[in-house]
Order: sequence, then C-alpha cells, then structure tokens
Amino acid sequence: MIPEAIFSICAGFSSSAINSANASQLFDECKDFSKLLLESENWVIKDELGYSVEALSEISTESSTKVISDKCNRAHLPGHIQQQLLDQLMEFEGFMASNEQLEKVDLCTLVYRCSLLCNLIHCALLSRAIEENSLFLKELFGHVTGIIKYIISMVMKKHEELSHGLTSVGSAFETAGSILSSFQTFLSAPIFRLRSVSNRASSVLIKGVTVLLDELLVEFSQLFSRLSSSANNSDSENTSKMLPISSVNLSEDLNPFVDHKSVVDMDFDMTDSGEVDSITASGSGSIGISSRLLEWKLELVGVISTFFSVSAPHTWEILYNLVEKESDVKVSHAILLNLCQNISASSKSLSSVVHLIFDMREKCASLLLGSADCLTHVHALLRTLMVTRDVGQNTDGKLQAYNEVSNENQDILLDLVTKGTEISITDWFFRIMLIDCITHFIHLFPDGAQDMIGHFLNMLHDTDYRVRLYLARKMVVLFETWEGHDELFRDVCSNIGVKMVQFSSEIPVKSREVLAVGPQSVPVIETVLITLAHLSVHSEEVEFECAFMISAVAAIQPSQRKLEYALFDSISRKLSYASRSKYLDQLMGPILFRWVACEVSLVSLVKVQEMFGFDTAKPKEFIEHICPWLLSFLILRGDAAGLNWISKTLLQPLSAVIKGYFVQIFGLCIAAKNGTGPEKDLAETVLYESLLQLGEISEFERDDLIRKHMVSIVGVLLTVSSTARQSELPYFSREILARTIKQVVDGFMDTADDDSADTVVIDKVNIFRADRVFKFLLAIHQQVTEAGHPRHMSHRLFAIEVLIDVLGHRVVHYSTCFYIICIVGNYIWRQPLQGQCCNILSKLLVAFNANSSTETVAVLGTQLQLLVPKLITCCLPNDQEGGRLNGDLSKVLSLLRQLTVDADPLLYDYIRDLEPLPGLDCLKDIKVFHASLSDSYASRDQFLKFVHRAPHLPAELFLLSLRTHHKKLLSGEIICRGDVSVGNADTVSCWRSDPDVVSAVWTLVGLCSSSSVANEASSVLADFISRAGISDAHQVIFDVPNLTQKHSLQLQSGSTSKEDKLCSDYGISDDILLDLLKLLKTYLSDGSVEIIEVTSRTLKGILSTSKGLNSLQCLDSLDRSLLMVHSRGINTQLVEQTLLGMDKYSTVPLEDSDIWQTDGQPYEQWLCTLVSSLISHCDDIILRLCRSLVFLKVEAAELLLASALVNIAGNMDSNSGICGLISSKVEKIIFCDSNYMMKSVKLFLDALNVVRSFYVTERARASPYNTRASPSPYNTPKDGSRSARSKSRSPAATPSSSWRKVYWLSVDYLVAARAAQRCSCDFATLMYVELWCEEQFNKLDLGPPDFSQQESLAPHIGLLVEAFTHINEPDSIYGITLANEVASQIIRYEHEGNWSSALEYYDLLVRSTPKENLANFAGTVLTGPSVSSKAEENLLNWKMHKGLMRSLQKTGCSHVLDIYSQGLTNQKACLQQDSEFVDIQYEAAWRAGNWDFSFFVPYSSQPSSRSRDYCLFNENLHSCLRALQNGDSEQFQGKLSHSKMDLVLALSNASKESTKYIHSTVLKLQMLDHLSMAWELRWKFCPDQAPKSNVGTEEFNLVPAVPKRNQLELLSKEWNFILCQTERNLDLFEPFLAFRRGLLKILGSEEHLIEHLFQSASALRKGLRFSLAAASLYELKELCCHRDQQTVPSTYFLSKLEEAKLLRAQGQHDMAIGLGKYILKNHTDERNKSDVYRLVGKWLAETRSSNSRTIIEDYLNHSVALDKKYMSRQCRTHFHLAHYTYNLFKSYEERLSSNEWQAALRLRKYKVAELTMPSIFDFKLCLS
Repeated sequence: MIPEAIFSICAGFSSSAINSANASQLFDECKDFSKLLLESENWVIKDELGYSVEALSEISTESSTKVISDKCNRAHLPGHIQQQLLDQLMEFEGFMASNEQLEKVDLCTLVYRCSLLCNLIHCALLSRAIEENSLFLKELFGHVTGIIKYIISMVMKKHEELSHGLTSVGSAFETAGSILSSFQTFLSAPIFRLRSVSNRASSVLIKGVTVLLDELLVEFSQLFSRLSSSANNSDSENTSKMLPISSVNLSEDLNPFVDHKSVVDMDFDMTDSGEVDSITASGSGSIGISSRLLEWKLELVGVISTFFSVSAPHTWEILYNLVEKESDVKVSHAILLNLCQNISASSKSLSSVVHLIFDMREKCASLLLGSADCLTHVHALLRTLMVTRDVGQNTDGKLQAYNEVSNENQDILLDLVTKGTEISITDWFFRIMLIDCITHFIHLFPDGAQDMIGHFLNMLHDTDYRVRLYLARKMVVLFETWEGHDELFRDVCSNIGVKMVQFSSEIPVKSREVLAVGPQSVPVIETVLITLAHLSVHSEEVEFECAFMISAVAAIQPSQRKLEYALFDSISRKLSYASRSKYLDQLMGPILFRWVACEVSLVSLVKVQEMFGFDTAKPKEFIEHICPWLLSFLILRGDAAGLNWISKTLLQPLSAVIKGYFVQIFGLCIAAKNGTGPEKDLAETVLYESLLQLGEISEFERDDLIRKHMVSIVGVLLTVSSTARQSELPYFSREILARTIKQVVDGFMDTADDDSADTVVIDKVNIFRADRVFKFLLAIHQQVTEAGHPRHMSHRLFAIEVLIDVLGHRVVHYSTCFYIICIVGNYIWRQPLQGQCCNILSKLLVAFNANSSTETVAVLGTQLQLLVPKLITCCLPNDQEGGRLNGDLSKVLSLLRQLTVDADPLLYDYIRDLEPLPGLDCLKDIKVFHASLSDSYASRDQFLKFVHRAPHLPAELFLLSLRTHHKKLLSGEIICRGDVSVGNADTVSCWRSDPDVVSAVWTLVGLCSSSSVANEASSVLADFISRAGISDAHQVIFDVPNLTQKHSLQLQSGSTSKEDKLCSDYGISDDILLDLLKLLKTYLSDGSVEIIEVTSRTLKGILSTSKGLNSLQCLDSLDRSLLMVHSRGINTQLVEQTLLGMDKYSTVPLEDSDIWQTDGQPYEQWLCTLVSSLISHCDDIILRLCRSLVFLKVEAAELLLASALVNIAGNMDSNSGICGLISSKVEKIIFCDSNYMMKSVKLFLDALNVVRSFYVTERARASPYNTRASPSPYNTPKDGSRSARSKSRSPAATPSSSWRKVYWLSVDYLVAARAAQRCSCDFATLMYVELWCEEQFNKLDLGPPDFSQQESLAPHIGLLVEAFTHINEPDSIYGITLANEVASQIIRYEHEGNWSSALEYYDLLVRSTPKENLANFAGTVLTGPSVSSKAEENLLNWKMHKGLMRSLQKTGCSHVLDIYSQGLTNQKACLQQDSEFVDIQYEAAWRAGNWDFSFFVPYSSQPSSRSRDYCLFNENLHSCLRALQNGDSEQFQGKLSHSKMDLVLALSNASKESTKYIHSTVLKLQMLDHLSMAWELRWKFCPDQAPKSNVGTEEFNLVPAVPKRNQLELLSKEWNFILCQTERNLDLFEPFLAFRRGLLKILGSEEHLIEHLFQSASALRKGLRFSLAAASLYELKELCCHRDQQTVPSTYFLSKLEEAKLLRAQGQHDMAIGLGKYILKNHTDERNKSDVYRLVGKWLAETRSSNSRTIIEDYLNHSVALDKKYMSRQCRTHFHLAHYTYNLFKSYEERLSSNEWQAALRLRKYKVAELTMPSIFDFKLCLS
C-alpha cells in the first residue's frame, strides 16, 4: 500500500491496491494462476469444517473466480501541485541512492525498494499522468535497473566467495528480514504482467528489466548449485551443528499453512481411537546437513520459484535441472512441489514431473512420510491441471488436460493415487487430501477413474467425522461425472453403514425394518443426511428419493429434525426457492407416495408438518393440504387404516371425503391404469370397485361425477406430466397422459368416425373450448411459476406438449398459440429449458404447417415479431459466461431456420419486417436470407420499423439493434444532412425534411427511461438526439412531429358531437376504454401469471357489459379474436360476481395520509394503491372492474386516474366530504415543495386538466353563445358564489354547476402553480396563476404594481417570471415587471442580455446583504409551501451571489469570477457541497481552459447535499476535455457516457413546455458528439478511416495527432448545421461557441481556431455581448501576431474589420472609421477590400463626417468597382450606393421643398430685385 499511497498523493490517481493478494486479477494473464497459488496454500482453510447445524447444513457449489473491477478512482490535482509533489518524490534520498549507498543496505531492503519503484511505474502507466519521454519514468527505471544489477553483482560475489572458501555457508546472506518475502513482493508487481504497454519507450525499459531479472535468476540457480556442492563437501567440524532426524519435520515445512499445534482431535465416533493429529517422526534422510544450510537452500528454492511470475518457462527449466541434481530429499520435495504447482502446458514437462513423483515415491517407498509427501505432490499437480483445464480450451473445444496428459501418465497418476489409498496414515488431514486427489482425478480422467469409485466409497466408513463430512460434500463428483445415477445412488446407499428407509432399491426398506434395527450411530446418520442433501441438489434423478429419505429420518428420529429442516432450507436456497415449504410442495407427491409405500406412520407425518411449512397450523389444515395426493396413494395401496385415520382427522365420513376429492383420485387412478407401472392393476381395481365402495356411490353416479368434473379431471391430468424416461407414480409420460385425456373426454362418445391421430380428441362435448384451453394454460403457467428450478419447470412445461398433442388442429387458434408462445418465450432464455421450449414451438409450427390458411398465416406472422427476437436473444453470447454461447444452440438455430429460411413463402412479408439479425457466425445464413428479403428497405425505413417494434423486443436485442442502427447513423444512412451552405433550415434539418425520423428518435427517448438497459442505451441514443437537433429555436412549445397524443381532449364549442361524446356521462370515455382494451391485450402476454389471471378476470367483466362489448368492435380482427375468448356475451350476474371478487384487494381509506405520501415508497406502489382506493369511491362499472388490475399495474393506474377523479367529481359536489379530503391531501402532500416525486405532481396536474375539460365543455354547451366563442375558463367567475345570471343561462342543472372551482378540487391555485412550475409545466403555471389572479382580484389582472420598500417579487409575479423565462415568449416579461424594485430590473436586464447592468444591481444587492447571512447560504432548500422568512431571505441572498457569478461569466470577466469564487469558498467551505456553485466554477474552468481546476474535497462524497434535479454537466464536460487533452481513455469514456446518460434521462423526464431547457440539453448532447469526433481525430485517427462519433475500448496512440483541414470537415459540417438550426440565437448557442473554441485549442488546429474566433466575435457583437466579442478579437490578434507577415491569414484583416464594427456598435464612431481607413491602407486583398470601402462610406454618411462627394467617389464607387470582379456581392454594394444616393437625393429634395429653403429663395429674389431696381439717389442725380 505504500507505493499506492505515495503515487496517489503525488499524481492524484487512485487505483485498486496494487500489492494486494487479489491485485493480479486486474490482468488477464495471471488471474487464474494467482488463483492457483492462493488456493494451493489455503485449500483446506477454504473448506474449513464447522460443526454447528448451520455449518453442517450449508451446501456450497464451486463458484467462478470473482473478477475485480479495474476501474480506478481519480481525483485530479492542479498541475503545479502535482509537479511539485513529483519533484519532491524524486528528491527523496531513498530513491537517489548511489552504488556506494547501496552497499550499506541489506538485500531485503533493496528488493523492497525495487518493489516500491516498480509499483510507482505501474501507477504512472495506468494513470497516464506521465509523458512518454518523461524524465520521471526514465529515472525510476534507472533506479530499478541499478538495484537489480547491484543485486546480481552481490549474488555473483557471494558465489565466488563460496567457491574459494572465503566465507562460510551461514554468513552467505545476513539480512534483517526474509529474502523470500521481499522477492514475492517484488516479482508480484503488476508491471511485469501487463499485456501490452502503449508507451513504446516504457515497453523497451520494462523488457530491459525483465532481461536483468533473467540474469538474476541464473545467478541464484548457480548459487544454489554452489550451496549443494558445499553441503556434500562440508568439513567434519560442522557436525556439532547437525540436526537429528527427529528435529526436521517435512510435513510442517511443506505445509506451513497447517498449524498442527492448534489442531485438536474432534473424532466424535470413537473416544479412544489411538489416532494423533500431527506427525512427529521424520524420515527425510537429511542427516549431516547443517540446519543453517538447509534453511538457506529451502529459502533459495522459494526465491527461485517467485520468478515464475516473470519468466515461467525459464524458471521451470532451472528448477527441473536442480531437482535432478539435488541429493537432499527434503529439498528435492520442496523443488518438486513448486514444479507441480507451476506446471507448464507442454506434455513433455508434465511427463517429466509425473516420472519425478513416481521416482520419488520409489525412493521413499519404505518411509511412511515419504509416501505422504508424494501424495502432496500428486495433489498439487492435479490441482494445477484442474486450474489449467478451467482456464482455457483448445481450438477444437476440448479441454487442455485431456490432450496434454498421455495414457501412460494417466496410469502413473492412477497408480500414485491408488497407492495413496493404501497408506495407513492416522492424520485426518492427509485423508482429506486423498479425497481431494480422487475428486480431481475423476474430474480430469473420468474414463480411467472407474476403479477409484470403490476407494472413494470405502472412505464413507472412515472413523473420523471430519473425513466423512468432507467426503459427503465431495460425493457429488460421481454424479457430475457419470450417468446412471440410480446405480450410483444404490452403491452409495450400500456403503453408508446404517439402515435407512428407502424406496428406490429393488426391495424397498420399510419403516418397521429400520425401527427393528434399534439405535444407530448419530454422527454417521448426520453424515448420510448431509450426503443426501448434496446429492439431491446435484442430481435430478435421485432428488425424490433423497428428499424422502431425509423426511423419513425426521419422522423416525426426532433428534435429527433440526438438522433436516436446516438441510431442506439450504436445498431450497440452492435451487432458488423462497422457502423449504415452496420447495417441498414440488416434491409433495413423490414424497407422500414413498411414504405410503414404505409404510411410514401417518401420525409421524403430522409430527413433521413443520418441515412442510405448517409450523402453527392445526393437523386438520395440514391433512387437507396433502389430501389430494395422500388419498389416492392410500386407496391404491388399500390402506384402510390410513383412510379411516384421515376421516377422523378431517371430522368427516370417509364417503364424503372420497366424494370431495373425487377429481384428484379419479384422475390419478385412471392415469395409473393406462400406465405401465406395477400400480396398473391396482388402479383398475380402484376405479371399478374400491372407489365405488369407499365412496358409497354407484357406477351411474361415478360416471355422472366424471361428466360434471371432466374439465377439472383434465386439469389434474395435466399436472402430473413428467419428462423422465421412466416416470414413477405419481407422474406419467406424455403418451400415457394424452391417451388418458382422450379416453376421459371421448370415452363416453361414439368414436367410430374418428380418423384423427390417436391422441387428438374429438371433443364433442366441447371440453377444449378456447376459453377453457386458456384456463388450462393459465394453470400450467402458474405451476411453472411456482417451480423455482429448471428441473421442476421442465416437468410443468411438459404439460404444454401433452396439451398440443391432445388439441391437434385446435392449437392454431390465435388465443391458444398466443398464450403458448408467451409462456415458452418467458423461459426459453434459460439454458436448461431451451431444448424443451424449442420442442414445444416446433410442434406448434408443425400444427400451423398442417393447417395452413390465410388466417393461420396471419396468426403465425403476427407471432413472429415476438418469437424470433427471443430466439435470437438465446444466440447472443453471455457476458457472465465469458462471452461463450449459451449451451447447445442446435435446436434454437433449427427452429429459427424453420421460421425464416424454410418458412412458407406466404410468411415472407412478415419475415421482411423482422429486426436485422446480429452478425453472429451461427446466424449467417439466416441473416443473408433476411437481408435478401429486406433489400427494398432503406436504413431509414428499417430504423422506423425498429422503433415501432422496440417496446416488444428483449432488452439485450433492443440494445444490440440500437447499436447497429447507431453505426448506420454515423455513416449518414439514417439522417441525411442537406446543403448547409444554403443556410435554409427547412432543407438542412430533418425536422422538416424527414419528421418521421425525428418522431422515432423522441419515441426512443421515452422508451429508454423505462428500459432495463437504460444506462447502456442512453449513451447510444444521445447521438441520435444530437444528429436530429432542434426544430425552431424560437418555438414556444417543443412539439415533436407525428407523435401520438395521449387522450388529448380537443374541446371545440362549435362541435356539438364532441361535447356530447365527452359529457354524456362522467364515466370512462370511449377513447380511454379503447386504450384500456389495448392495454389489457398487452397484459395477456405479461411475464407474471398473476397479471394474466387478473387481466383475464377484468376482461371477462368488461366484455360482459354492453359498453365494453361495443368497444371491442373498434379493434382489428386478430385483437378482437384474442379478446373475444374472454367474453360470453352481456352477463350482469358475471359482472356482479367479479365485483364481489374485488373485495380481497383491501382498500386503504383515503383519510390515511400514508396512501398519499410519496416518500419512502416506489412510484409504482404509491400510484397503484392510491388509484385503487379512488376507484373504490367510483360508481362506474368498468372503473370498478379494473380495481384489481390497477392495484398491480402502474400503466393502468396512470391511464385511469383522471377517469376516476372525473367520475367522483360527477357524483359529488364541491361541498362533499370526499372533495374536501382529496383537496386537502393533494394540496398539502402532492403539491407541497417537499414532494420530490415530480411524476406524481405531473400526473395530478394532467388529471385536473381532464376534470377542468368537463367543466369547460358543460359551460360551453350551456352558454347561448357557445357557437361563437370558444370555451375558456375565464368566461365565468370561478368562485363558489356564481352569479344568478350565470346560472340562469343553463337550461338544466349540470353536475359541474355545484363545483366551486373549475377543477372541482378546492386547492389553492397559487400552490398548484408552484407545483406546476417545479415540474416544468410552464403553461400550466401560467393558467393557475391567471386563475388565482382572477379569483383574488375578481378580474384577470395582476394587481397594482408594488412600489413599497420590499425588494422581492410578489409570489404570483415570481411564478410568472419563472414561467416566461422558460418559454420562448420574449415580450411578456415587460408586462409583468412593472414595479421599480431591483429584482424586477435585474429580470429585465437579464432578459435583454444587458449583463453589465445586471452585474451592477447584483453587486448592489450583495453589498447590502448582512455578512452573518452568508453562513446559511449553502444547503437551504424550500421544504414546504410555508417556509420561514429567514430561510427565504438566506436563499435569496445565496441566489444573489450566484446571479453575480453568472453576470461575471456572461460579461467575460473570468479572472474576476475565479477570484470571487475562491473568496466565497475560503469564507465558507460548505459551499463546495452546493451543486450549482460547483457547476458554475467548472463551467468557468473549461471556458478558460483551466484543466487543473478541481476540488480537493469532492462534494459527491455527500450525495444527500446535492440537488436532486441538478445535472452536473459542466463538471463532466470539464473532465472530458481534460481527458481529451491528456489522452486518458478511461476517464474520457466514463465521463462521456455518464454525461450522455444523465442528459437523455433528463430529456425523458422533461416537460415539452420547457422549450428552452430541451433546446439547451440537445445542444449539450451535440457538444458531447463533437467531443467523440474530436477524440477520434486526436487519438485514434487513421488515414483510411473517417472519424466516428463513438468511443471504443481498443488501443490508442499515445502521441496525439494534430488533424489536418480535410480531417476536420465533418466537425465543421456539424458546426455549420448547429449554426443553421439555432438560427443564430445567441442565448442558445453561445455556450457552444466557447466549447468549440476550447476544443479547437486542444486539437491544435490553429487555422480553424482563428476562423472560429472571428466567427464568434461577429456572433457575439450581433448579440450585444461586446466584452466577449472584444475578448475573441484580442485572442485572435495574439494568435496572428506570433506569425510571420507572410503567413498571417486573411482572417486577420477581416478581424480588424470586425473590430471596427465592434467599435461602431459601442458608439466609438470616429475610432471605427479610423480603423477602417487603416485597413484600406494596409490590406492588399481586393476581394475583401470592397466591404471595407462600403462600411467606411456608410459610417461616414451616417455620422456626416465627410461630404457626399468624398463618400461616393472615394468609398462607395470603389466598393462597386471592386465587386464587379465578384458577382456574388454586387447586389449588396450596388444597394448601399443606391441607398446612399437615394438618401442624398431625398435630402436635396426635402431641402428644396422645405419652408426654410422657400423663404431663402424669396429673400434671394427680393435681394436680386433690390439690386436691379434703381435707387432714389440715382434718380436725384439724373434729375440734377
């Protein structure tokens, strides 16, 4: 754990414990061998023997290896902190040790240091936190290689010293710890077991370390050889250090896990056995060897063995060479044990080991202990072969063990195990090891293990209780290996050593014989009981006998009952039964038959009734339960005493008892009479004599009873079917039962004209009418459901085969075949039942082929849509079985071919509509055939058909098909894009070009939320949603095209027929009734037999009414024929009986608050109970008939809730108690803020809308103006005191005339509005607020504006603001925010996008907030409708801070936002628990490209503090972008899938009224789609492979690729599509602008980034986000400034022009004009220059900064002249020139016609006239 902890702190990466025992399971190659090593040391500890009743009764089976998840927990640290910690780690003295420093450290410490470093390297490679050429990795590898080289030199030095006698053996290695332990730790490092390393440099370094370890291995082997030679040449002076023989205990050394000192003899059989539990004698022959030398040699063997994890072949070869040369027996045994535990896959190595063991046994033949050691080696070898067999198979499918072990080696191993049975070892542990050896040998070599059975069974007589107990649990190996279980069971019973009651033997052992023996050994009986329990679990053939024998012991020996009850409990759990009573019910008949046959006392049967689950019941109840079986057996056996005892117990005359159980007795006896068993003659005697005498009836009365109960008799016969080859009473074969049923049904008829098959009944009395066949199938289905294990299910399913044989051509009836296919389809996925289910379906198919017609083809074709998908599911690989196929699929494939390839050509149309088959090899021919039929279908059409079939597909096939269509989606086959360059949304978006696909996609959204594979499907479906996009960015309601509306009530006052249809009564409407019938039809194929039974009963009741029978005519012919089976015409009496049967479903009174509370119970349970209670107050017959169904199925409850409320409202006025009760509960519980079950709120809002519809329609009908005005809830007052004038308009009183409110319920409309707002029903919120305002102010008015000092909005104003901000209605905000409070002004500023002003006001509010309120910001949640003012104030204050943060973000003040967030976090750390606060910071982080941002204390650790409806999208997006940057595949995939799943789930639960929310969520999914494509470009792109929108798990390149321009075409195309569909709605696509900027930065596409920044600046300027536009231009300028003048793109000059436009928009006109002139002076591109001329001229004209001549000649004319070269822009330049000249002419014209200009003209004329007129002075001069 030390390296894990160090690196986790340094790199912020946490994985599973890398040095634990199970860590190796993270890697495939070493997983199974590690299991071998662990189990080889703990194989006895694993099966530790307990002696309590619970421990003795435990039945355990071999379980598969538990796979540890390789997913790692990650916590990202900021980069500067991470790098600082890594630097400090590298500066640690222990890692920087030089060779001189290494000499001061002992060997153990050096090896541990290597382990630490290797685990650090492994963490670095897994986390991918280290770059390929990182100095950190190179230094770590350098330290490891340096230490290993030093260890090699140390070993070589010691070897040389020993060779020259410079050191003694004892001082060869003086260490402070265990060398073996250190090397085990080091060489078990997972870095040596990595399958592949994508880092090439690291792969080379790891290979170098492995080469050094090989050198070290060789040096250790040479050192061992040197030690061995030293032992042979040791001096006589060391004899004082020799060990005596008795001081060396081989068994303890070879089995260190067995603590002999702690073992106490627990032999419960013999008090003086003379056995001991440990061996103290020794015969190793190691006389003369120094104890120190022996210890070192053994430890060195262990050290060499640890190299198996690094270089197994080389290590095995070295050890094999050493064992051949080793003279010491004890050391040889240790080496051989390691060779056996690590045997290689080659036959040569296996043969060598086998011969070594054989030779070792021959050498030690005279020593008892030597033979025991050989048994230890054999045991280890066999266990290794078992693991090898389980690990893998050869290409031919055969197990490796069979191919690798030759016959010679098998014979040697058999001889070794046989010799082991001859060893007289007193230690019980070795005898258990011998049992294990025999068990493994039988498993591995069953053909040669026949001789071992005798030795195996002889050990049942072992004197030690522990040995017998272990053997009892291993006895099942015989039954798992060989057939003929009856013979094996007889062999077992003959060797158990005690006499027991037994039926299966040739001569049954009866109860009196056992009692005559007297007391027997209790421990032996316990062992036998445990053996029988294990055998009953593993063998179906002996299960009945084992269960009976255990039951008989319980009856005879009361002292064993506790153990027997516990054994039955364990058996029932193992066979998947809820209790032992459920299990014994399946075995009741065979047990009672044997009970009577073996003459066990019936009194003792009653004494053990607790065993059958009747703990506290009276004996009479128990006898009544078993009488159907027991009476038949007693009569067959002629047990008069037993019959009389039953009669006395039941307190009835025997004749009455016989008549009461006549059906069961007759059915069993007539089947026995037709059978072949020994009871044949007895049954005939019973039918003709005993039954008449005991029942005191005549033959005529008997025949009359048969006629009356013929249906029941047939039902009894169908319950005693058996699949056994030789069935025993009370079960019979198919042929016997079919013949018996035919005899019973047709026996009283004239069968002379019978030309049908022997088993097909004529049925002239119509016993097999379609509805009765349904009852038979229902009973069979019930019995199959009660059977918990496939072995019992198969017997019950066998009755269907009997029924098919009997029915003949009648089986093709739609109802019959429909139900048979439903039953079989529910169980065909079970591997043990597949063959039987295929047989049933094949018989059904034969019947269809024999009775082919247009009708039968339609029936079979319809069923293909349900049957074929289930058959295909059986062919899919099973993930739990390691990807292998489920069992033998030959019958499944044969059936599939019969239904497709070999089907009747009339079925081709139905086959063509099947879902495309998966690409499995076994389905290749069927897939080709289906593809040839469906070639005419385009991918789009196949997708639409898939969506239509999706609700009926199995979950696995649904997911597989969805992924198949997903691949077609990515290739553009399903959704085809139009030409984005056209810019027309109608042609680009599939919403208008292909609305069917859009409808299908959103249908899948609803399906995925309720699917069992919702998590896997959501991530795939997300790409469909993103590719479909949105329709109209400005639409008010998100309207999906062509969606089927659920029971929408289009109320039009002008349509009298619709009003009459709606308000004819307050019962269930015709539309709802029709939908109910369709729902009931689907329930007939439900997997639960209880649902089918309730559905059938409900259908019978509904179709017995005239209304229900008439509605049946609206269905198609097939559905009508399916449901008509449950109808016998109008039957009032049947309806009444059905209603009386509803009483067993107890109704919870509505007064009980628990029925309304949604917390603490699932949605389904809450709704079903509530609607069932509401229906109990209804008077509509059909609603009352559905009460039991509603109690069980939530879909029916959702469908009928509104109808129930309408029916109650139509019969109760608003003053009734029920109205007040429901109103109170709805307002206080359903609509309260503490109700987090939004589905419940939405459900009641919809139901109230339906109630309101009836109210409005009645008012519209009663009004004389109903033909002119549409009905509206605002036409009349809503209060209880309706005016007399309004009432007088009604020609007659209507049920709703007494309602005080339009919704009947007296709920506070403001509370209802707040509830609607919480579940995003914005239009419902508006309607409720308007109703509240009309009720509050007596008119539809918001009330006077509030100009008080209160800064918060009024509640109804706040709700209106919330609603209008969620819908795309831009003008309503101004109509409701009429006051001057700060909150209203902030709302207006945010609505207008004036975030700078909003920031100022938020700052004002935050500054005015008292500091003490900051402590209560986080975690404040409204808990109900009445929240304290203090809580509201704290919540408002916290919202101010969040609003200020949002304003900072919208204005682009990212640095200020970061500092502000840090300040808040430091001031109050609990803010990290607030989801919205965290999400705002993560959004700011990914916008700013701050990939080091993270929280040190993850808020997710406290999920209770998180908001329940807040999706942390920005956190996931930040993690995905960071993973894209670093190449972290696992992190990327996990976060991407999780985010997609959350968003799709949110869309499925979102209201279609929340248009803005849905649009923004779709845009988020499109962001994630872009991320997927970017991952393909950066890490996985190949030149011949186009980027796709999915993330796989295959290897990826470590070095990121910079995509080229042509590789980014798909990404750019999708971006242009998003621009087109959003219609440049800035609020909608602004987050995408920021996201795409960060994405292009990560991809390194600078050219595309420059274009995007220019595009962003233009869009942000047009959206009046001037600060963000300026930031984009500034970033673009920085990118271009670093380039040479020649490489600066033309976009740079266009950005200058955009900057001028921005200055112009900000009011800086002169600066904008000046910048434009600068561009004209420095820009050389003539194509773009015309725009500059045009804009500068336009701006000069608008500001009047220049004269018209200059504007026209110097600018506008130049623009026109330049655009003559580019025809595409001529219109624009000519327009601006014409516009300016026209305005210039207009100004001249206006000036000439103005009064001022006319006055000036007159003045000028006067002046001219005055100048031309001679003056008086001149006149005087002339006179003079």
